[in-house]
Amino acid sequence: MQALRRFRDKGAVWSNRDDGTFIFSQPEAGQLNAKGRDWWQGAMEGRAFASAVYVSAITKKPA
Repeated sequence: MQALRRFRDKGAVWSNRDDGTFIFSQPEAGQLNAKGRDWWQGAMEGRAFASAVYVSAITKKPA
């Protein structure tokens, strides 16, 4: 977790379990589960994923 905290000044950083729930979120996650996000679904399919810009549930800023 300490390694993830080093990136917090870059914006939001998080890690999820394979069911979509958050293991770690800095700042605290604004949602309970990332399962509905395109980036999560793409990652679970084993592919790199780049999304269109969207408003972050965590920072409320474009991501």
